[in-house]
Amino acid sequence: MQLFDKLFLNKSIPPFLEGKGDFVIDDLMGFALLIATVYQKKKTKYLIITSNLYKAQNLYNLLSGMVENDKVSFFPMDELIRAEAIAESKEMTAQRLYTLHSIQNGQSDIVIANVAAANRFLPNPDFFIENTFKFSIGKSYNLSKIRKDLVTSGYTLVNKIDQSLQFAIRGDILDIFSVNLPNPVRLEFFGDELESIRFFDIATQTSTSKINTVKILPAKDVILNDEQIENGIKKIQEKLKKNQAHLGIDSQEKLAQNIGDDITNLLERNFTPKMYKYYSFITGEKYSIFDYAKDFTKIIYDTPQVLSSNRLLLEESWNYFQDLIAENRMIPGLEVNQDISQKINNSRMICTYPLQKSFKNHEFNIRSVPFLASKLADTLNIIRSYLNDAYQIIISLSTYEQLNACEKMLLDENISFDKVDGLTLPKNSNISLTFFNLEQGVILEDEKVAILSNKELFNSKTKSVRYTNKFKEATILKSYEDLEPGDYVVHEYQGIGQFISLETLEIENIHKDFIKIAYSGTDFLYVPLEQFQLVRKYIGKEGHAPRLSRLHSKDWENTKRRIKERVNQLAERLMHLYTERNNIKGFAFKSDDEFQIDFERRFVHQLTDDQERTLKEIKDDMEKNIPMD
Repeated sequence: MQLFDKLFLNKSIPPFLEGKGDFVIDDLMGFALLIATVYQKKKTKYLIITSNLYKAQNLYNLLSGMVENDKVSFFPMDELIRAEAIAESKEMTAQRLYTLHSIQNGQSDIVIANVAAANRFLPNPDFFIENTFKFSIGKSYNLSKIRKDLVTSGYTLVNKIDQSLQFAIRGDILDIFSVNLPNPVRLEFFGDELESIRFFDIATQTSTSKINTVKILPAKDVILNDEQIENGIKKIQEKLKKNQAHLGIDSQEKLAQNIGDDITNLLERNFTPKMYKYYSFITGEKYSIFDYAKDFTKIIYDTPQVLSSNRLLLEESWNYFQDLIAENRMIPGLEVNQDISQKINNSRMICTYPLQKSFKNHEFNIRSVPFLASKLADTLNIIRSYLNDAYQIIISLSTYEQLNACEKMLLDENISFDKVDGLTLPKNSNISLTFFNLEQGVILEDEKVAILSNKELFNSKTKSVRYTNKFKEATILKSYEDLEPGDYVVHEYQGIGQFISLETLEIENIHKDFIKIAYSGTDFLYVPLEQFQLVRKYIGKEGHAPRLSRLHSKDWENTKRRIKERVNQLAERLMHLYTERNNIKGFAFKSDDEFQIDFERRFVHQLTDDQERTLKEIKDDMEKNIPMD
């Protein structure tokens, strides 16, 4: 019997299916099990909104393991306060595009979004479809129009494709890399007729396989056609004229310059994240993920937190826009977030706090496992404790090493078990042993089932990809081709700037190539290409734009000086620390006893020569009375 079959008999399932009342669940794992259980039986489609990106990513990881992977989609958005500070994540953009397409073609049944993604303005769903292209062999196409349409839908024209969301044209050959494709495609024309469509390898640029048709998705979830841009510029100019009437001469000029730059970006289709604030103003529309998932049941996980996150995003964007207006950098009446509180209140509510239990609410009685094993004896004690309480146990492990170790342990202790696939309840014993990836175990109190994972039994975590804050050091550029327009860079002598483009300038009748870098204000630095080693690529926190340095100021030198001072202070402290350590007698561990030798003997793998040598060196150091780190 599958676990989901048993969970479907839970007393809270009928009211959940009927939409009666709200629900209280203690944690995310329990919520994932509830959704997976109902989906496995009823194939109900769900749009789930979480309060932040971390919860959305975790829920996506959990449900992807419980439900067919291609049926669960992720719709993420960076949670950033300052719209102009958005360093757009191409990975998130691609994921959003793929999810919108998956919803429209009926592939996705469960969509998970954080609040920042849910209140994002999106194109009219029909307009998104209109900007999705389908190519078939034997049909005729206007290559010039295709080029224009691809630019309209957000693709970047390059000489050679090296990533998604790009296209290249060489004569009668068109290369495109859409986010719904595993590899880029090469379309070869004879006149207007499409003769062949081939996938090709992005590294070698060589064709790999033929196909007859291909679908190309838009490259942005912010799409404007020529008519919208033309009308939008008129609206912006009218708004600018009205706003200037209330300003002094200096403020009028500054505002006109800033808005003029934005209009130029619109005309050139340079729709950077900074320009996103114009989108709903230009289109006059307020579509969101809710409009794409019209037929989905909407569920709000942790309702109070979701409402709070929605309110906070609106307040912070409003405050930021007031700053921009005061600095004459923006006209009033623009938005980057829409209020989805009404949509939230019209959705199904899931609460996560015991204090929110009431006679109106239904509780899905699931709780976390309260134990963590620190040694083999603990693992056995955890398993025996649930056996003694007449629980059925599912041991779900995500590595074959752990699975083999657990199997050997159970055999050594004469504890019977069933080896099963997936989350299957035991049939011939009280324990199921399965290779299945779960981030944590749970206790199903009503069903008397304990699910134990590698977290509880081996005190280890499964590896999962999450969008978390990641800090990385700047990397030395191996080539100027490593830079993309908009990348943040660090010049050794001038500090942090933003790469704009490669430009050829004529100096004393000699043409030379330069790296153009923008700095704070309106300053630009032109670095000769032969000096590109002075430039390092800045890689900081994902989704966070660094503060640009100001040219010809002492800010960067002061920053470097402060860092050097802190490094010197740290070095002095370390020197003092190691001097003290040399004068202190540390604790010397004893040689391995029979318990340690037995523990190591139980390890299921043979150590390599390097591992054995390293282990011996560590033990030798531990048996000395010299303090160690």
